[in-house]
Parts: sequence; structure tokens; C-alpha cells
Amino acid sequence: VTVVTVQPPTKARMRSCLTKIAKKEGIEADVPREYYEEVHLAGGGDMRHAVLDMQFRYGAGRRKVGGKRKRKGGGGQQGDEDGDGASSSGKDARLSMFHAL
Repeated sequence: VTVVTVQPPTKARMRSCLTKIAKKEGIEADVPREYYEEVHLAGGGDMRHAVLDMQFRYGAGRRKVGGKRKRKGGGGQQGDEDGDGASSSGKDARLSMFHAL
């Protein structure tokens, strides 16, 4: 049995990686500077936690349309005729599977 010890990334390394991801995803303007320290402390230096947190806070359900950030489905969610988050099936479309967990 071989034990491999992996050290968590430093704050600077985590910030660098998350900044690169944010630039590639086009969300760099959405992510405040304080976020990087906050996510490092909250996740204990876990890069997977940081990437998922950033995805759900700033990227999940969004896409670039004409150079501007836009929620999928236009003004509301799919099936959301009046923009209140409730679809025609009665399901609250604003919540993702992540919220259910």
C-alpha cells in the first residue's frame, strides 16, 4: 500500500486557476475579488469545491448571448410564461438538481 499525500493549493494558486476558468467561461466580470479568498477558506483549499461553487454561483444556467450575460430561456425559465419561476407543470424552475441535494 502506497500512501500519497497531496497538499491543497495555496490561495494564490487557487486564485490563478479560478481566474483562468472565469476568463474562459466569460464570467470574470461577475466574480468579485473577495470571492477567491472566501472560497479558499470555505472549502479548506479544495479545488473541486471551489470550481463547483463558482459554477453554481456565477455560471450555472447562464450563457453568453450577443456579448451579454443572459439566463437560459430568455427572461424567465423554460415554461415560465409570467417570469415568476413556476413552470406550467407547477414545478419551481429556478432550482437546480444541486439545490435538491
